[in-house]
Amino acid sequence: MKKKALLPAAWKAADTWILLFAWLFLSFFLYAELLDYVRIGPVFRVLLLLVIGLLCYLGGVLRVMRTGDPSFMRRLIFVFFVLYLYLLLSLTLLDATLRQGSDSIYGTVDNERQVYLSRFFNPIPLRSIYHVYLRGFVKGYVSFYNTAVNLVGNLCVLIPFSFFLPHFFPKQRRWYWFLLSILAIALFIELLQFLFMVGSCDVDDLILNTLGAFLGYGLLKLPPLRRLVKKATFGTAKKMPGKEA
Repeated sequence: MKKKALLPAAWKAADTWILLFAWLFLSFFLYAELLDYVRIGPVFRVLLLLVIGLLCYLGGVLRVMRTGDPSFMRRLIFVFFVLYLYLLLSLTLLDATLRQGSDSIYGTVDNERQVYLSRFFNPIPLRSIYHVYLRGFVKGYVSFYNTAVNLVGNLCVLIPFSFFLPHFFPKQRRWYWFLLSILAIALFIELLQFLFMVGSCDVDDLILNTLGAFLGYGLLKLPPLRRLVKKATFGTAKKMPGKEA
C-alpha cells in the first residue's frame, strides 16, 4: 500500500536528476574499470562507490517521498549489494596491482610459488597484526597509512554482510549461521588469493574479516540501530539480526 507523498511539488524532479548523476558516476567507474590505461587506486575506488551509493540513496529517499511507494528502496538495496560484491572482489582478487606474480616478486616463474609462500603467506595467528603492523608502526618502518589500510580495512571489509545477509537470507538472522557464513566467505577469499597469488594469504586477514563482520552483526542487534536502519530504508529492511524466523 502506497503512503502519502511527502515531497513538495518544487522537488518533483529532484530524485530523477540525482539518480541521473549517480548513473553518470557509475558509468565513469565502469569505464575506468574496463579500460587498462585508466587506473584508479583502491582508496579512490572506495570513495567513488561511496559517492555513487550516497547519491543513489538520496535519490531513492526523494523518490519514496515523492511517490509514497517504498518498493524503490527495496530494489535500491539490491543494487547496493551488487556494487558491494563487485567492490569486494575488486579489492581482494581483481586488482592487477595486488597480483604477486613473476612481474612483482623476486624470482623466476619456476619458483614464484615458493617466493609467494615465503613473503605473502602467513599461517600463524596474530603474527602480521602484531609483528608486522603494530610493532612496525611503533618502530617507524611501517607507515600509519599502511597500518590503517591493512588493519582497519580488513576489519571493515566484510561488515556490509552484517546487513545484507540477514536482509536477503532469513536463516542468516541466527548468529551461528551468520558466523559460519562469514567464516566461509573470508576463508574462500583467502584460498583464492593463495591459489592465484593475489595479495596475501594471511590467517590474520581471516581473523579481522570475521571479527569485523560479527561486530557489525552484533551492533545491528541493538534495538536503537535496528530501528534506525528500518527507518532509513522506509521499512523495507525487515530481516534484521536478532529477529528469529
